[in-house]
Amino acid sequence: MWVNAALRYTSCRSRHTAVAAALTSVAARRCLSTSDGGGPSSTAARVTASPVSVPPVQNTQKESRFTRTSAPSSTPMRMTAGLGDASTGTAHAVGTAAFPSVEDNTAHIPYSPNIRSNRMLVMYLQRVQTVLRRNRRPSVEALSRCELNKILFPAIKGVDVPTVTLLLQTLQMADVSETAPIVQDAVAWFSLYGYNLSLPKFIKVMALLHHFNAPLVKDWIQSVPQRLPSRDATSLTATQAVTVLTAALPCLRFPTVEETEGGLKEAEVAPAAAALVELAELLREQCKGAEFVACGASLIADLLRALLTFKASREWPWARNKNAWLALEEATCLILATPSQADTMEVATAVRLLTALSDVAPRGQHDADSGGAADATAEAEERLATVLTQRLTTAVEALQSVAPVAAATATDEAPQYAVSELPSPWRARDVREVWNTCLRSSAASAMAKELADGERPVVDSAYQKLLAGFQASLSTFITQLFVAHRGDVGVAEMAFAMALGIAQADRAAAQRARDTRPVTSESSSTFSLNTATPVGSHVADVIPPALVEALLQSSSDQLHARSVTWTPATVRSAVSLFEHRSDGAHRTRAFELAQAWYKQLQKRARDGERMVPDELLAFFTAEVLRQERLGVDAAVDASLRRWSVSEVLYFFSRLGTAEGFAGGVEGAAVLRQAGSALCSYAAKASAAQLASLVECYGAAQVRNDEFCDAAVRRLSELLDVSLITATRNINFASSGSAVARQTEAAAATTSITAFAAAPSYALDANGRDQGNVSASTTTTGSGDPAAGASPVTLSQLTQLLRSFALMEVRQTKPFVDAAPHVTLAANADQGSAEEVSQLLAAYAKMLIWNYPVFRALAERFCRIRKEDVHLDQLLTTQLAMLRMDVTLPPVTTRFFEALTEQYSPERSGKGSSLSTTLRRGASEPAKSRRDELKSVVMHLSVLSRVRTSSHVIPPNPSVSTGIIEFIVKHAKLLRIEELAEVLLSLARLEEGRSAAFEELTVRTLGLLPTAPPRVMAHIAEAYALARRSDDAELFTLIAERTVAMRHDMAAVTIASILASFAKVGVRNDRLFIEVIPRVRHVSTYGTPRDVVNVVSAYAAVNLWHYKLFARLADRAIQLRADFRVTELVRLLNAYATVQMRYDVLFTEFAPRIQTLAHLLVPSDLAGIVSSYSQLNIPCVPVWKATASRAVDVADAFTEEEAEQLLDAYSTQDFYHEECVRVLTARFPALSKIPFNIKEAENTGPKAEEVADDDERR
Repeated sequence: MWVNAALRYTSCRSRHTAVAAALTSVAARRCLSTSDGGGPSSTAARVTASPVSVPPVQNTQKESRFTRTSAPSSTPMRMTAGLGDASTGTAHAVGTAAFPSVEDNTAHIPYSPNIRSNRMLVMYLQRVQTVLRRNRRPSVEALSRCELNKILFPAIKGVDVPTVTLLLQTLQMADVSETAPIVQDAVAWFSLYGYNLSLPKFIKVMALLHHFNAPLVKDWIQSVPQRLPSRDATSLTATQAVTVLTAALPCLRFPTVEETEGGLKEAEVAPAAAALVELAELLREQCKGAEFVACGASLIADLLRALLTFKASREWPWARNKNAWLALEEATCLILATPSQADTMEVATAVRLLTALSDVAPRGQHDADSGGAADATAEAEERLATVLTQRLTTAVEALQSVAPVAAATATDEAPQYAVSELPSPWRARDVREVWNTCLRSSAASAMAKELADGERPVVDSAYQKLLAGFQASLSTFITQLFVAHRGDVGVAEMAFAMALGIAQADRAAAQRARDTRPVTSESSSTFSLNTATPVGSHVADVIPPALVEALLQSSSDQLHARSVTWTPATVRSAVSLFEHRSDGAHRTRAFELAQAWYKQLQKRARDGERMVPDELLAFFTAEVLRQERLGVDAAVDASLRRWSVSEVLYFFSRLGTAEGFAGGVEGAAVLRQAGSALCSYAAKASAAQLASLVECYGAAQVRNDEFCDAAVRRLSELLDVSLITATRNINFASSGSAVARQTEAAAATTSITAFAAAPSYALDANGRDQGNVSASTTTTGSGDPAAGASPVTLSQLTQLLRSFALMEVRQTKPFVDAAPHVTLAANADQGSAEEVSQLLAAYAKMLIWNYPVFRALAERFCRIRKEDVHLDQLLTTQLAMLRMDVTLPPVTTRFFEALTEQYSPERSGKGSSLSTTLRRGASEPAKSRRDELKSVVMHLSVLSRVRTSSHVIPPNPSVSTGIIEFIVKHAKLLRIEELAEVLLSLARLEEGRSAAFEELTVRTLGLLPTAPPRVMAHIAEAYALARRSDDAELFTLIAERTVAMRHDMAAVTIASILASFAKVGVRNDRLFIEVIPRVRHVSTYGTPRDVVNVVSAYAAVNLWHYKLFARLADRAIQLRADFRVTELVRLLNAYATVQMRYDVLFTEFAPRIQTLAHLLVPSDLAGIVSSYSQLNIPCVPVWKATASRAVDVADAFTEEEAEQLLDAYSTQDFYHEECVRVLTARFPALSKIPFNIKEAENTGPKAEEVADDDERR
């Protein structure tokens, strides 16, 4: 059905031409009726002119013979089906009123799919802006936002800078989300063509991009010092200076004390950073005088929030001229505190600014070198906070002063809001901002009380109490408004979004409560990380009953109506609200809504309409995806052909991430099925597009082999070009263009580049793919700083390799191909701490051993400033090195320093106890108790596994003591797998007899009956490592469970348990005999460690089974090249212990011993030679190699090891003069060992000849 509708789309294009003509004519007549006629003809003039001063459209337009730039003027006028019908459109077309009514404005919001020219897009955007300015109804904003998301930006021909700027302004007015595809399309367009803008337009566009938090702003701000020399900075207006300074403050970087003490100047440390700091200081001086005071309240508020963030960042301690920055902050506070500024400030801006002020450190905790400037600034902040509080209180009182009623009951005597319009100064965006801030505040307050642990009572601050009152008032007002106008689209969207926020907060609280409950054997057996059971309570328990009744009634009205008139966001909120509730009737209502929306989209698809991603995601529930599997797959496949690149990436990112709308297994199935259709897109995608697309699959950990192969092939192509470009830059680039190269690389890191993988419908005038045109423009365009940039940046490479590792792709080609590029980038000091740590983790997870890559990344990690490296990144790096058995002392030292800072007693003494997690700035939310405990367990695990050397100073013992005390204190919250890891860590730290281990033993016995097999093996290993053979009850329980579950346990897991029993000396014959049929499978797929575990375990308890040992010996011979030294020694010693002479095993391992001879220590030498001697297996090459190594490490021998070695040589009549001389000189008592030198000389050649024959065989 969906495919046929997509194929019939071309047959519907004739109808769209009529729609375009009607849209153009109606817009022209409407603009003629509201303007004085005539106007500028250029697009730039149209953007700067009044929204209603659009020039008239001629009745006849000239058209090219090959390309149609507009719809035929002779087409009869018809309106599109949708929000406005034909009668409404005709009435409005012939109307002459200068200011249309609310209904007329709402009727002309719909976007026509036939808008394909720049002129038509400008006219439509101006009409939407006019509607938004004249109407405060939530429905107008909601419908505008819904229709703007339907714009297919890549299909618009001839767009220019003013048009895209107008588009961003319109999106800002409609409060479109920063993640919306249309926003990403506009940002991608500016990433290609924005570098050639003049400085005034550049700054204007930067302000719009800053509003949408576009990553492109950081790239642009780095190029501002080149575009704006210091001598020209004073020519900027105050508005322009404030805009640039607001965007530059988060990017400032100052040299640290270590850098300045090293004799380096700031310009030598980072030339680009020094130039940006100098520019920021010049712009700071421009923010003075009457012109600065005349700037808008919103602009000054953004500057103040940037200043507060800058003061709380890690760069503030190294900042220069702190008093000047504090003076600017004081000035902005005093300006915003004036009545003229405070009264004109939007409610959303006021609540954001008050939130930023609430995060400021209390007075008296500022820097000592700031002096009186800090006190004056603090007073100004308190004054502004008081003004903002009064402003918000007044706004909330405006909500309480009105009582919304239905239009039918409104009278002239009751001046109540008979329409769903918010009272001044409220707008729908203000309601959303205030409500979300209140929810975050209440969640933070609840989490603070949970983390208190009864140490001290947690009292809500004045700010939190204020927001609690705002939340109650908003809830009451929206409930009344929705009860009176539940059929209004905008009010329904606000009401459902508000209810969903409450429900999500309740679910998060319920999840935290479940995590903080003591873990028992019953709860651990049924625990699942991705449980599908609803954890939220009944809707009526957390949402006001009146609102619940209105929500149910509104959803019932939609189900019984001819079609669902809600916006996709409302449908999604309603489905999510009812889907995860404990009431079965509510879950049924969610399924009915999703199914009704799905049927409606099917009908629209038959009419040839294009679906946007949000419309498809609205019905993505587990039940619908399960019942309509084929239809959903067809809908996704048909939509991919008609979506832009940004829409494709948006859809898969929402479907693949943990916060998305996927329905568990069903959503993963949709993602996997769609991978085959993406192969053609991946073949021509840019590096940024490929990274974003692959990251969606990596986040969901869903693998489609066809898509992975296509992505790997495309990455190899890009890496070939990238490596050539990087090498050419290194060989031929001049040192004077270093800053320019940084700008080029930054420009290439834009997350979504324009249209390289454009769908088949997006064609230019000559029928060529627009993606190819854009790509060629990017490569050959003059004046573009990104023209010569590398196709693949290190950031994109990190996304790709990390996602490939999460998907566990079968190919290692991308990691091998990327190795030279990663090495070059790391040596060039590219990559942040997060990127370097993720690259190390990706290589380690896939077990790709490449020493140059590991060394380059580790050295780059050590060159990053300590202030820019977090403990989590150090933990990731250390885990990767442990997995690859690599040790780098500088990285280990940094890790120990971070642990000391986190868990030092001095920090706890200052009031920051271990219950407070490490925060990365003021904007990061605190961790829950569950997440905090998990992090602490990982810290203890890595601390116990890291091997210290003479170059690394171990951490203070108080660090491990503090960690252990914290874990024991919250032992009831430990899950069984975390408990096993803690026990292993304590055993490695030689704390097996400590009070902590004893206390955890009681809890282990309680959870062990329900422990999974692998976790049970870890527990046995921990007790064996701790030498706790006296815990007979625990080992008996493990043995009984292993025998009972042996048919359901993996052979390698049984082998690990047997090795633990043998190591601790606990003999359980029934266990060892019953599992023999199971451990035989180790000879088929076991690793060297598994083979060694089995033979060592049976040898330790003196149980011998010939067939088992023979099959394991054959497996060891197959894997002999993978055996490490310790595994090799244990293997040979096991066969010698049971006196099983398997000549092939010892003969085949002789070359391996010679290869590893330079790694052998005295104990290894004695063990290997003794094994050969006990079984009387002559092997002169092994004896010569071990004797030569014994001479090199003679100083490390103990007397027992030396005696064992020489006794073995004496038994086999092997005499190595230098070895005997060195060891007997060190231990004179060994000179009594007899050596038959003559017989050794006679038997030596024979043995050597036999060994040579074996090697040739």
